[in-house]
Amino acid sequence: MTAAVPFIDLQVQHEAIKEEILEAIQSVLESQKFILGPGVQSFEEDLAKWMGLAEGGVVGVSSGTDALLASLMALGVGPGDEVLTTPFSFFATAGVIARLHAKPVFVDIDPRSFNLNTEKLVDLEPGRFKACILVHLYGRYADVVGLKAWAESSGLPIIEDAAQAIGVRDSGGRHCGTIGDFGCFSFFPTKNLGGAGDGGCVVTTNERLLEDLRRIRVHGAVKAYESQVIGGNFRLDAIQAAILQVKLRHLSSWTEARRSNARYYNRRFKEEGLEDVLHLPVIGETCDYVAHQYVIRSSDRDALKAHLHSQSVASAVYYPQPFHLMASFSNLGYSTGDFPETERACREVLALPIFPELGEERLERVVESVVAFHQKP
Repeated sequence: MTAAVPFIDLQVQHEAIKEEILEAIQSVLESQKFILGPGVQSFEEDLAKWMGLAEGGVVGVSSGTDALLASLMALGVGPGDEVLTTPFSFFATAGVIARLHAKPVFVDIDPRSFNLNTEKLVDLEPGRFKACILVHLYGRYADVVGLKAWAESSGLPIIEDAAQAIGVRDSGGRHCGTIGDFGCFSFFPTKNLGGAGDGGCVVTTNERLLEDLRRIRVHGAVKAYESQVIGGNFRLDAIQAAILQVKLRHLSSWTEARRSNARYYNRRFKEEGLEDVLHLPVIGETCDYVAHQYVIRSSDRDALKAHLHSQSVASAVYYPQPFHLMASFSNLGYSTGDFPETERACREVLALPIFPELGEERLERVVESVVAFHQKP
């Protein structure tokens, strides 16, 4: 029987670097310094250097969700404030806004990039918003420059939700997450840079905001038992930092493997005449796409997914329901048809396996399974 193609295989990656990981964990165990401390600081400095930032631009936190939440808190977002964002993302993007009793205001997506369509902003006044959360979805660069141009007159703070996009760069070579006021990253195990549990970080080049974030992640304290503001327990564990520091050394090669897999899919689907049918992702020469997910579109998505499952080929839907139609946001007053491109994407998107260690044999199995579905009478 032909082996199944998993959606992701974390075990094979771990085996390749297991000794490095175990050595790093052992070092933390011997130090007995588990919360923040020199290990977290060392990782923060390495990541800042990797992103081309001055030392100290990275603040490790407990998750990608908490990275977004802490950023909003640093900006003073609270009840009644409006925060502009996309209706098509992981729940945390809008959930953190509502958690602070602020109001998410949605703008439809571009159908090719799946990111917020900045051309839709022309009828909105930037001064009405307290902040904007722009998502680099699926590891694809979102139009930060266009957003900043629209927001420039009002000084609207921009939070880049780069949870899926570590390593993505703009046309000038700047890393996403370093272009707006904040960059929020997730180190969830399945991310391109993933830990052994939850973790995340916030990136900022603003010294004042940097200090605010460092206080917010430890209950707003400047020293023990002396909290100046309301913060949270948003600390990154030292063991997670040690694991991430090891994996950071391999991230560039893993990213190129993902991009190589995406290029393979694109080439083969084009050879099979499915380029227009599947709406293939654009893969340029620059690193504006790090292939966190390889997402195609199908007007018969659910049937295609079922077919792949019957062939033991895994796939996933990111995301089946838009924010504006979720029960948790029903108080916002949106209805079906308000964001047609988002709603269509929710019906059509399908992610195929793309992890770095996939290999040509399994890539070809995925291609053949997709092709077979489209050749059915």
